[in-house]
Amino acid sequence: MITFSRPLTGIGGKPVATVVVRMDAPDIRQLVREMDNNAFIGTALMAVLAILVVFVLVSRQRLKNANANLDTAQQTAQMGSWQRELESGDTSWSENLYRIFGLAPKETVPGPETFYTLVHPDDLPRVREAIERSAREKSGYEIEFRLIRPDGAVRVMRSRGEAYPVAVGRTRLVGSTQDITERSLMEQRLSSLIRQKDAFDHEADILARKGLSFENGVPPGLVVRGVPAQIEELFVNLVSNAVSYSPEGSVIRISAAEDNRVVAVAVRDDGIGLEPEQLDQIFDEFYRGDEARHELGRPGLGLAICRRIIANHQGSIWAESAGKGKGTTIRFTLPHLPTGPNTISDKEPAHV
Repeated sequence: MITFSRPLTGIGGKPVATVVVRMDAPDIRQLVREMDNNAFIGTALMAVLAILVVFVLVSRQRLKNANANLDTAQQTAQMGSWQRELESGDTSWSENLYRIFGLAPKETVPGPETFYTLVHPDDLPRVREAIERSAREKSGYEIEFRLIRPDGAVRVMRSRGEAYPVAVGRTRLVGSTQDITERSLMEQRLSSLIRQKDAFDHEADILARKGLSFENGVPPGLVVRGVPAQIEELFVNLVSNAVSYSPEGSVIRISAAEDNRVVAVAVRDDGIGLEPEQLDQIFDEFYRGDEARHELGRPGLGLAICRRIIANHQGSIWAESAGKGKGTTIRFTLPHLPTGPNTISDKEPAHV
């Protein structure tokens, strides 16, 4: 027991009473135990808080690492991902999608209208229809199309999208877009090689039967800017024409040379030749004045097609002949290919 007392003084300063306070003495051991317990609880709380901080930091780092790994994977696959809230229009693109499109993230507002401005005009109607139908019907889509980057490069893309409900009255369109330009080039070249093999097999059979021979005067590595499939069709038509109507045992000569900014090519045969008035007429559709110039599997259209191909490449094509029985030379020019990036476009590298 602890007792405290204090005198109370009156107006004159004289003591008038004494106040006595009695209280039990505290349990010192209990106080020490409570202090220890409180200290333990505080330490435990600090430890838990520290663990939570570390967990958050580790989670953020893991998320950052996961995003970095995803970005690396998308770069390797030449693919980008995107998503759009159909009701609000909010859209997000992955970092690599900006790269594929040739756009700067900080200077670009992601969304359908930005995307549509990049799609090749010839492909835009069907691309827009596929995406709008997917949004309207809450369904998926897959489509291939050409995309024109801001630097003018034309690439081939494959895009897939799928609509998913995320809440009542809310739908999200999620998908990916992949640059398949190189794959498309390989498929085109494989298809071209197969067509060339079939055409050459046919011509080889005729060559063997007629005893014809070729003189190839085209310099190795000579390249023009053009549409490969059309350049192939051009040569197949001209060579097939020369092979089919050259006399037995004769020689077909092909030559090419650079001339300023164009490549000049000539295909000469020792066939029946042409009269002066026929030199221009043979390129007309369905012209039949010289049967030898039109049996190309497309009666009356072979040389007309050649002229269209050359016009599509801003070149020139004409015929030369010393007269009947003195053979014919078909000459044409194509733009020479300067060094530049290998991209799919209306005009791309084509070997002569």
